[in-house]
Order: sequence, then C-alpha cells, then structure tokens
Amino acid sequence: MKTWVLELIDEAGKKGKALPLTAEPTFSDPPDVEYIKTTVRPRSLGAEFEKSARTATICICNIFWQEELLAQDNKIQKNLVVDYELTGTNNYIWGQSAGLACALGFVTRIHKQSYPDIAATGVVREYGGVYLIAGLPAKLEAALTVLSEGSKIFYPSANDNDTDIPPELRQQIQDKGIALKPVSRVHEALVDLGIPLATIKPFCGLNAYTYEDRRIFFGRQAEADDIATRFLNQPDAAKRLLILGPSGSGKSSLLQAGVIPALETAIAKKTPNTHLHWQVLHPSLQTASELSEHLTQVSNVDSNVQYLWIIDQLERIFTLADSSSLDEQPLLTTFIATLIEFNQRGHWILLGMRNDFFPQLQQQEALRAWLEGYWWTIPELKHGAIEYMIKKPMQMAGFHYEDHPEKGSLATRLIKDMQHQSNPTAALPLLSVVLEQLYQLTLESPQDKTKLTHATYEHLGTLTGAIETRANEVFSKLSAPAQDALPQLIRKLTVYSEQRGIASREIILDETFAKPNSPERELIDAFVEARLFVQSSHVAI
Repeated sequence: MKTWVLELIDEAGKKGKALPLTAEPTFSDPPDVEYIKTTVRPRSLGAEFEKSARTATICICNIFWQEELLAQDNKIQKNLVVDYELTGTNNYIWGQSAGLACALGFVTRIHKQSYPDIAATGVVREYGGVYLIAGLPAKLEAALTVLSEGSKIFYPSANDNDTDIPPELRQQIQDKGIALKPVSRVHEALVDLGIPLATIKPFCGLNAYTYEDRRIFFGRQAEADDIATRFLNQPDAAKRLLILGPSGSGKSSLLQAGVIPALETAIAKKTPNTHLHWQVLHPSLQTASELSEHLTQVSNVDSNVQYLWIIDQLERIFTLADSSSLDEQPLLTTFIATLIEFNQRGHWILLGMRNDFFPQLQQQEALRAWLEGYWWTIPELKHGAIEYMIKKPMQMAGFHYEDHPEKGSLATRLIKDMQHQSNPTAALPLLSVVLEQLYQLTLESPQDKTKLTHATYEHLGTLTGAIETRANEVFSKLSAPAQDALPQLIRKLTVYSEQRGIASREIILDETFAKPNSPERELIDAFVEARLFVQSSHVAI
C-alpha cells in the first residue's frame, strides 16, 4: 500500500499535488534516555512539515499506548525515532495539513495488516483532533491522478460540504471507486482502517463499566489498588471481600473495570505462572436457579488457575426474597451456601452491595459469619478523582472542552457542579449520563465535532436537569398508549419496604408483559435507546 500527502503547490490554492510518503520507525532502548524523535527528508520541507510529523507521531503513540496496542514495558512511546520521507518535491511545505497523512503513514508501519492506498490531508493535534484545511478541491483532484479503485481519501469533517467538495467532483471520485472519508478525530480513521479502539467511545452512560471498558475507566485507580492489596494480603486461601457503597456510587464499574485489572497486574508480578479466571454473576429470578449449577461446573481447582467469582449487586438477593414465592426462598439460600462452599475450596469471591442493605445481610447468620470483617466501603470522591473522570476519557477519545472567554473552562464548570452535589459519589450516574450526552451531541454538531461547549451543556439542562430534559424529550415523542404505560412499568421496576425505601429490580420481558409491538415495549425500547434504561439482555431490563 502507499500513503500520499495532499498539498497545494501554488499560493492561490488552485493547484494541488499528491506526494508519496514513507514513514520508517526505529525502536531502541538506550540507557537513561527517553524520547520520541522525528526526522524529515528532504530537509527543505521545513519546520512546519516537521512539526506536523512530530505531532502526528505523538498522537498515534498516545492512542496506541492507551489502547495497549503497544506494550508499556518496551518503552516504545519513549524511545522511538520515525524518519518521514516525502518524495516528488524539494519545496518548503507551508502549514501543517500533512499531519493526518503522517499519522496514517506511521500507523500502517507499526500496526501490521492489509491496508488500501491512502491519501490524506488535515491538521492533527496531539489529542487526535483533525482540523479544517484550505484548498481541498485542488487536493482531491490531485488524489484522483494517483489513486485507483478501492483507495481511501481522509480529510477533516469540517471540510465535508458542497463548497469544499463540489457535487461533480464528489461524483467523479465515487465513480472511480474511491471512498471519501471525512473524520473529526484520528481515532475515526484508525477504526475505518480496521484497527479496533476501545477509547473511540469515552463514556458508558447508565451502563456499568465492564472489563472491556477498563481503558476508559478513570478516577478510581487508588481504590482499585487498595481493594486488590487488601484482597491478596488475606492470609487464608478462602479470599473474599464485600464492597459496600450507596446506590449509584459505581460499585459494579469499580469491580469490573478497576479491581479485576488491578488483580491481574498484581498477580502477574507476584506469581506470573498463575492465570486468573474470573466471571461476573448477577443474582436475579431468571438466573438464581442456574447459579448453583453454574458454580458446580468447576469442580476441580487447577494449580495454575485461580478462579474468581464477582457477585454484582448482591442486594438483589434480598429484593428477590421480598418478592418471590415461598417455594423460591430455599433456592436463594442454596445459592449463598454454594458461594461459601466454593470459597472454602479456594475459589475467590468478590461481592458488591448497596450499603443500605447491610442490616439485611447481618440478619442472614451464615452470610454474616462468612463475611465478618471482610468488607470495604467506597470512600467519598476526591476533587482530583472527579477532575480525572471528566477530563481524561475525553482527552483519550480526541475531544477537548471549550474555554469560553467569559464562562471559562467547561471542564472546570463540570467539576464545580459535581462538587456542589449533596453526595458527589452517589451522583456518578448523573455525571456519566451528562458526559455521554455531551459526547453524542458534539458528534452531531455541524461545527467543531471535537469541542464540548457550554451551549451544549446548557441545552442538556446542566448536571441537575440533564436526565429530566432527556427523559421528557423522549417521552414526548411516544404514542399516547406508550405514555400511559409508564406508571405500571415504574411499579414493576421498583420494590418498596419501610425499612429500605425504594429499590430497583430487574424485570423479564416476555409474552405476559411488554410483548413485541405492545405500548410497553415501545416505551422500554425508546428509553433503552436513549440510555435512560439499562437492558442487561434481550429479555430483561
């Protein structure tokens, strides 16, 4: 495959040229030296082209290191020289529109797979944003002279309009079988080329972060490390720990996206031949009858395998006990007994539970005795953690927050709004929903698709009103029968007791409730699509 830089060769911007680019990376690990260095040939290309090449190199290294596509232990990000050579010109290259081509030329050299021929133009920033350029029609005409069917042209989304790409030119490119690929971030170009990125979507909304989301899970590393240390330092083989926290404090996310990776890292250092085999289980009426059988499938403990069971939302045991029939009560008791038995056989158990259900746990004699002294409470969020949660995922995904001349930084505003919540830790779902909606609306913006703005945040209703604003917007578009189904659905999704107040519970979608094409299903599907409900499978919410 070939990579082409699309440049202008006249001051009026009427004539372009496609120049072949090669990128040759060299990796080394000299003692006491850490660097990323770029060289360009010929030297006459000048400082602006060299800056484009260096920025592109840093951008790709940051993305690949964050995605674990480059091993951290080989210092590839810090000990790297990339030699960029542009043939066909000895002229000074004005501007930095060669950045996108340099990024893609470099990535095709370090991530080995089959690629089409690529032509590109666009200014690139270190965090991955791709910005507006001049003279696109002339550059596209130049690309037509060197590209063949199956090739791709990458350029800034901000230039994707009929002025920069006249309809007749667009048709000419398509007739030749060449794909036009507007992008607002380098990440989008990498995904289009078949390179999978976890950081392409920086937030999970109301969904819990899973192990697969670990690269975008920030702000809880200290807690994850503390849990892993306490867990592994337990003297006996029957390791177990209950994680307690208020509703919405992120227990599920902490366990799956924080603690599991922390345990893997610690075990790899301490006993590198041990493989951690883990699985997440969610108690529910649908699965309670299967859990004991599922656990008993693992009868023998391999000396090189350590089994870990994550029991997420343990409080469902108690809500099920409140709502299930007398015939189902022994089933729940059996499940608890099975957990204890397997723990005593050397299987590790981590559990997450709302702290307001702790009195109910203490009333279960066997459960209380088993977990006595083996619990850990999620601490209040600190300022630094909130800041990291807000800034880092967006930065990794190639976005940035507006710095308004009067309103200041949107990131700072979000941090302050979180700190003004009566319980910032319990407000995490609210923050996650707001950030995800900011991200989605920014992608749909006709202007800068990488800048999150105060105007978008205010349109959402800010932190306190975002969910209500979104819910009202979705609800207003439903049919009258679907709107009428809301009270019944809310009653099914909650359980109330005088001791614990209101708690959520899972419901099964079947022919008796919310069958296909029913008003209930219309309501549920709309709220799931808007990420206001969480659907754990195709049959349960």
